[in-house]
Amino acid sequence: MVDNRLLILSCSSRKVAAIGAVSAWELYDGVFFRVAKKTLGSRPPMGGLHIRILSAKYGLIEPESMIEYYDEKMSRELAQMHREYCINQLSRLCKRTKFDSALVVCGKAYVASLSPISEWAPANLAVELPPGGIGKKLQRLKGWLQELTTS
Repeated sequence: MVDNRLLILSCSSRKVAAIGAVSAWELYDGVFFRVAKKTLGSRPPMGGLHIRILSAKYGLIEPESMIEYYDEKMSRELAQMHREYCINQLSRLCKRTKFDSALVVCGKAYVASLSPISEWAPANLAVELPPGGIGKKLQRLKGWLQELTTS
């Protein structure tokens, strides 16, 4: 039986130079994405892993979403603006799919657009928000993805 896992990554300021629309997975090139791509390969996996990207410009999107290059950082105002949409999308996703675990790898400003988590995550879903700085978050992301690829 395949575990269903949900991974939510925040967008990154580091992006590949792109003209026109490309997939979000291709566009973002920050450290979280580099670790994910190195572990999972250049294309986001199918099967039990569901990835969502929290974008300062686009809100909650799928890796396959076609987007254009932008330069915008999540602020309190943007987080508040995206909050209702993000919670609705995650709530729908969690109703369609029973997740065994969820990992949210985002900074505080991004997490604000997903809060409170109890509004979208079922009570039996443990949603992990790794504490600490980027290094600790990267370490947890790498370990979580390796668990997935070795099970």
